[in-house]
Amino acid sequence: REYRCLGSWQEPGGVTFTYTQRREMDGFQCFSGKVLQGGKEAYIKEAGHSCIRGEDPLIYGMRITRHATCPDVGLSVSNRPRYPTVPPEGQDDPYYSPVPNDPYWYQKESEDDSSEKNRKSPT
Repeated sequence: REYRCLGSWQEPGGVTFTYTQRREMDGFQCFSGKVLQGGKEAYIKEAGHSCIRGEDPLIYGMRITRHATCPDVGLSVSNRPRYPTVPPEGQDDPYYSPVPNDPYWYQKESEDDSSEKNRKSPT
């Protein structure tokens, strides 16, 4: 099975919950777990679709023991999409980028805008 991590959080008592999406089929799954001995050992259990609380992974979970660590390969992000993309209909520019509705997103200032900001107030 493959899962895509959508988020995780830790609750009192040291239980970490991880909410995931199944990759090979539709659906979501939550897991709860406790990590011990600096990460050498962990106990995990399925916590259902709604992250059921109150079931201690140390009692009801599966024990996982680390035998080796994964090499640190770093994170790389491709600039090219995995699949061919099609520009929006009626849009000739292949580099079209719509302006997001995010209030914290700002466009780059033009030279005219920046020169107005550098003017000194007469007072």
